[in-house]
Amino acid sequence: ETSTMDPDQQLRNERCVDNCAGKLIRSNHRLMGTYVQLMPRMMQRRMDEIESKARTIAIDHPFVFPSFSPHSPL
Repeated sequence: ETSTMDPDQQLRNERCVDNCAGKLIRSNHRLMGTYVQLMPRMMQRRMDEIESKARTIAIDHPFVFPSFSPHSPL
């Protein structure tokens, strides 16, 4: 309980909490920066995988995709 706490101890506790909160915020900013950097590459990789699978399916099952050409974009 803070009402019975020594004022100096209360100040130290507040500084400790502020310090921890600041570390958490900085860590979160670094994490989000990394996420923002990596997400476009991850999405492109996923799209490439999806397109590759779609091409394979279209080649293996031409009756489903009769107008598909292996060299045309999807």
